[in-house]
Amino acid sequence: SNKAITACFAGPIFNVLVGLGLGFFALLSVTGMEEVPVTLTPPLRMGFLFSVVNGAAVVLTGATFGKGRIPRQYGYVAALLYAAYAAVLLTL
Repeated sequence: SNKAITACFAGPIFNVLVGLGLGFFALLSVTGMEEVPVTLTPPLRMGFLFSVVNGAAVVLTGATFGKGRIPRQYGYVAALLYAAYAAVLLTL
């Protein structure tokens, strides 16, 4: 069970990090640039913010209320966070 949960988080993180690393390496080697300017648009910032809030909520919920487990009721909290995220994105 713990391996499956770890794989759910580690797999996508690994893919993002390796994908960005290889992509930027290819871009920099082809163009000869030393730096690439990256801008964070407001939707990207909101996505990052809500991801951090959700991650912190999962950890705090599991550590404080669930005694090491995430209670089933957290699904409602996650759905509310997603609804708030969607509402914020529609206003941007």
